[in-house]
Amino acid sequence: MEFESEKIISKFNKGTIVLVHGAYHGPWCWEDNFKPFFVKRGYSVIVVNFSNPNPKVKINDYMEHLNEVVGEISGKVYFISHSLGTAIVEKYITKFSPKLDAVETVSSFV
Repeated sequence: MEFESEKIISKFNKGTIVLVHGAYHGPWCWEDNFKPFFVKRGYSVIVVNFSNPNPKVKINDYMEHLNEVVGEISGKVYFISHSLGTAIVEKYITKFSPKLDAVETVSSFV
């Protein structure tokens, strides 16, 4: 399954924040506040786009994509997730046991 992720690399290299949106949302929900806030403070930001209308997409597809995204990051890794994005991140952590420096959830239902 093909998903897209937008990467903004900071020259200050404080770490990378991966933003994972929830159900009925898209990467646009991070655009105005979260993404510029962290970039200005020296963090690289990856905004994952899981707004895929394909009904055959399963949670394992999302987890595999997160694993690919994190596998390309060197240095500290932080997750910020919202709603269904939190469930995806939690299942990803359980399955792959990545080394993460922090996970923050926003309006999670878990």
